[in-house]
Amino acid sequence: MGIKIVDDPGGMLPPASAARSHKRVKNPDGSYSSERSATSKTEKGWINFPTMIRGKQLSEDEAKKRALKTGVHSIPYKTVEGAVGAAGRRSKELGKWGRKLHKDWMEK
Repeated sequence: MGIKIVDDPGGMLPPASAARSHKRVKNPDGSYSSERSATSKTEKGWINFPTMIRGKQLSEDEAKKRALKTGVHSIPYKTVEGAVGAAGRRSKELGKWGRKLHKDWMEK
């Protein structure tokens, strides 16, 4: 069974799906990440995009080029604060789902 991509205004998987399907990597502090992201300005506004693909960390420039080419990024926000706030909420939601699905995830 393959991964089903769910339509999303920005093309990113919802947090529950991402926590299930993304490869996890162990962080230096012992916690786990299934997604890492960056925020950048585009001509349409500020976007969040993944910088880790299938467990491989990309440079921010490489990740942004990939995101703009594939459409896998958040909806554009008018301000950097709006985009960063959305990224923080997504991160908390990913952590919540990760801890539910993977008993070995540490609470950080």
